[in-house]
Amino acid sequence: MDNYIECWTKRVDAATHVFTALKMQEQTLLGLLHSAELGDNFAQQIKLRARWFAAREQRLAMNAQIVDLIKNRTSQANQKQSKLSA
Repeated sequence: MDNYIECWTKRVDAATHVFTALKMQEQTLLGLLHSAELGDNFAQQIKLRARWFAAREQRLAMNAQIVDLIKNRTSQANQKQSKLSA
């Protein structure tokens, strides 16, 4: 069982690392978008908005994946505890 927990922890750590990188990318793109909005280059604004939105979607998807990993682990732990109590 310790091997399972170690594997699960590594998966959560890896997902958290990716999430952090995606969040930083999203913030960078948002800053670039705000700067572009001060100018009048609408094509650049549209491109940056699309890139920012794609980065946001990736971050939200990774967040959902992390939540699912935690929910699944919690559910498994609760099931194991129920079996031990019975």
